[in-house]
Amino acid sequence: DIVFLRIGVVMDLIEVKGMKYGVRIVELEDLEQLEKLEAESYPADEAATPQKLELRAKQASDLFLVAFDPMQNENPIVAYACATLAAGELTEESMAAHDPQGDNVCIHSVVVQKQLRRNGLGSAVLEAFIRHVEKVHSTSQKFRNLKRFSLLAKKHLCTFYIKCGFELIGPSPVEHGAEQWFELQRVIQSN
Repeated sequence: DIVFLRIGVVMDLIEVKGMKYGVRIVELEDLEQLEKLEAESYPADEAATPQKLELRAKQASDLFLVAFDPMQNENPIVAYACATLAAGELTEESMAAHDPQGDNVCIHSVVVQKQLRRNGLGSAVLEAFIRHVEKVHSTSQKFRNLKRFSLLAKKHLCTFYIKCGFELIGPSPVEHGAEQWFELQRVIQSN
């Protein structure tokens, strides 16, 4: 039997430890799965609300990529990376909105299903996200203003992001949840 899945337009393929995953732009139909992944991945006081995920999917869909397992019929999304654009530095205000003219790609989440963590999928999804943004930046007018990727991470994740090409800037003044966050940045590469 052949099963046809609604998987959207595949933009990239990534392979991690022999498993192949498709990567595509988010669709509104994905939100239920994404809300579950977000809730599994962050403490309640740090997780994006369903409304914030929907806002990002609607207003910044080109900055919201999902990775999926084409062999799974139910809940095929296994990871995602999402961002919005901000003008200037990261602040609580700039992270709460999407500024289409912004120069800073503010990465909000890099999320991987719990059972698939620590095997390279997170870095593969992040690299696919970066390739996508840099390709759009260099080939169209859409992201012409971009200068950098920025994100906030807890101390134990800084090494992960540094290995992905980010530079540690230092402690962030942004407060989100109970723990201290650190800001990391990576310069946008133009082809």
